Amino acid sequence: QDLRIGDERIALPSHGTSLAVQRLQSGVALVGSCIYRHPPKEALQLGVLLTTPRLWLGNEELVDFAPLDPRLRERPGRAGDPIDRKGRIAPGVGGGSLRGAVQESAARSSVDLLDLHQAALLLESADEAGAIEAVRLLGRVVSDEEGALSEPAREVLRRAAAAPFLAVRRLAFVTLAPVEREARVQATLRRFLAAPGVLLDGDTRTALCERTLSDARLLAFVEETRDACRGEEGGRGRERRATALLKFLADYGASHPARYRSLRAFLVRTMLFGGRASIRHEAWRALDDLVAGFRQWLGPMARIAVDPETGQEYRWDNVVAFDDDVPAPDRDRLLGAIKNTVVLREALFLFSGGAIPGLGDIPPGGVWIRPLGAHHGKAVYRITVQTRFQGSHDVAINVNHERTPQQVREEIQWLVLCGEPGGRDPLVEDFGGYWPEHDLWSEEFIPGDALDRTLKRQARLGDDERFRQIWPFFAWSALAAHVDFWNRTGRKLEIADPAMSNVIVPSHDYHTGARIVSIAALRPHEGLLPMLRFFRESLIGPAEAAYPQLAGLVRWDGLFAPLLEVVGEDEGSRMLREVLHREDDAGTPEFRDALRAFLEGIESRGFLPMRLHFAVSRYRRWAALSGEPTPQARARTVQEFWETYDLDRLASSYPETRARFFLETVFEHSPAPLARGLEEIVLRLRRGELVGDALLDAIAELRAGVPVDPDDDYFLARLSLPYLRPEDAAGFVRAAAAGRPQNEIVVTQEDHDGGAFQVRHALTPKEVGRLHRLFLAAKLDVRFRPEHQYLVAVNDRGILIGGIYYEMEDEGRSAHLEKIVVAERYRKKGVADGLMTEFFNRIRAAGASTVTTGFFRPEYFYGYGFTIEKRYAGLVKVL
Repeated sequence: QDLRIGDERIALPSHGTSLAVQRLQSGVALVGSCIYRHPPKEALQLGVLLTTPRLWLGNEELVDFAPLDPRLRERPGRAGDPIDRKGRIAPGVGGGSLRGAVQESAARSSVDLLDLHQAALLLESADEAGAIEAVRLLGRVVSDEEGALSEPAREVLRRAAAAPFLAVRRLAFVTLAPVEREARVQATLRRFLAAPGVLLDGDTRTALCERTLSDARLLAFVEETRDACRGEEGGRGRERRATALLKFLADYGASHPARYRSLRAFLVRTMLFGGRASIRHEAWRALDDLVAGFRQWLGPMARIAVDPETGQEYRWDNVVAFDDDVPAPDRDRLLGAIKNTVVLREALFLFSGGAIPGLGDIPPGGVWIRPLGAHHGKAVYRITVQTRFQGSHDVAINVNHERTPQQVREEIQWLVLCGEPGGRDPLVEDFGGYWPEHDLWSEEFIPGDALDRTLKRQARLGDDERFRQIWPFFAWSALAAHVDFWNRTGRKLEIADPAMSNVIVPSHDYHTGARIVSIAALRPHEGLLPMLRFFRESLIGPAEAAYPQLAGLVRWDGLFAPLLEVVGEDEGSRMLREVLHREDDAGTPEFRDALRAFLEGIESRGFLPMRLHFAVSRYRRWAALSGEPTPQARARTVQEFWETYDLDRLASSYPETRARFFLETVFEHSPAPLARGLEEIVLRLRRGELVGDALLDAIAELRAGVPVDPDDDYFLARLSLPYLRPEDAAGFVRAAAAGRPQNEIVVTQEDHDGGAFQVRHALTPKEVGRLHRLFLAAKLDVRFRPEHQYLVAVNDRGILIGGIYYEMEDEGRSAHLEKIVVAERYRKKGVADGLMTEFFNRIRAAGASTVTTGFFRPEYFYGYGFTIEKRYAGLVKVL
């Protein structure tokens, strides 16, 4: 009733103010000094604009229109989400008075939203000096990333991408990038880069390199660089953006040595696979700058040191000792490189977790060099460095004899790519650095025997049964390493020498990490089937010829499985189907039959990755030798194998892993109806239909629908709740709720007096009502909602004695614990502890990683591991 509607204005007569309001087009409106986009079929609510800081900050006409208390200018809720502020209709006025107000705010110990509003006005004005003052104030606010005003200040800084002054844009970006919301960094970077002028000039890169970017923020820069370098068509703006980003990554990697290896790998990959020749050339230059900057950071190597024990001077000649088998010319080159470069400092830093010993850290005689072998036109030496206080380290040095510069460069490039840090296991020796003036390069030294020596050792043991059992694992590991190399080279190159002497495999099937010894000899890839045949002829065939007892154990499917292990089930199956459907390239009838059977098995039952395959095999061997083990013994063995083979790592790529493992082990001989039901659960997991608690529900429904003996019931409970120990008592209960049967798993616990009680979810509305009465009796005001879940404790007479109600949040990644209650006569007996422990276990099993709760009785929840963190309201516990 206070408002008066005029011609494209709204007036507030009681305060003598008015506000421009104009519909520009469908879903676009002018309100005050700014333009907003909103859902076309919805009203643009004035109350939302007035109480959402990101919408009113910098809109002076809107702020002046309604003189509200600052506390009323920010309301909780998400009503403003569909509305975007598109910008001002004209630059702000700026001026000395506004600049003085911002400077005064900066001098105070605390600021409020209206101070940010003045900074926003100055930032979007035609006053360059004032805009820089505004950025500095905003920078002070966002330095506390999780402060109350941080997000509004970030929002204002994002607007600087449209500022008319390049200096303002650069300063705002340097201020914002290290504290920007990780999910928004790439979009923010793209907006700033799209503005005219070179954003990342030398000074800006230097300023940004002085800050530390989190992994996610740096990854956003890498992804934006990758996008700018893609494609065969560039354009001047795209080329300029890609060049600036490549230079920044080189500068950042040199300034932050912990990022050096990953950024070096990215630049090498861009140099090899960049979409345009100009980009590949710029990546090469950036790589040179990165290496030079990193070596400058390492600092020079001293030539003279003083022995702290004797007080005598000594030099590198006194430190380095050679084996008699090292030829004189190589001695001179190795010693010259060690004396005149930082080859050792570089290698030790990269291979030993950051150690940078100088000459004074190594005692006389502390460097021992001995040959490892000579092949492919180079000699390889092992250098052992014994330091005074930083332990002993080994590196390998390759001394070139006959390889051309092009061959050396290519070998080094593939070493860098195949040793790229990330989620994958290392495949080759990690690369240190190349020193062209001495024509040598450093690599990680990898201990362990090559496959040929490993097989000889196994054969000498005389246990043919053990030899036959371990050989398929050796073959799978070795073949997967060769397939992995082909995959990491963009599926362009293969190891030309896939012999047993050129691969190191783990000695036990529960280990991972096969390594290729040398990638000096490569050959172009000519097709999937020729590659598989080549591996069979060069690796499997010679092994079977040398050890006849292994013949026939690795068939064609033993080559198909490593392919899927590396490229994934879907991609690998597609590639194999293409081979099968090409009649001219489908191989022999034996090959076609084996491939068809393999693909049919994958289609019907899924793929068993290597660790899962050998965990199942080991369990079956144990079960056959142990006669009739008890359910507790079988459960303990299953859990031990699960942990030893690290099967949890497979869950992200193969969500059916645990169900498949149980099906292939403890349920191997179950009745057909139960086995069919479990197969269906495995398939639903593979299709992504069962997530979180849905698996538990599916198992409970299966158990209710088929006959189940006590042993199978025991293992169904452990499949449902992985945290159950072999000795824990657990089972299923069935009740009718809302006219339909409901199944739930029950865990039995004991209180401090030895009395048994059960923990499970509430099964009926009556139980929820009883829990509500417990809370009321404890004088706890609670409000149950449909999204709440209820975990209850029931005594041996079926009486509800306590409970928790909670809500799953963030798509199942977190849970919010509302309240916990225990009936008065059961308090201080351990019932609450049992409820909390089972609650944590269940939500962890459902996929949650954190639990939050309100700041009520914090001292009570501290005892359960809850803490205060600035990112969360109330209390949080990380599971």
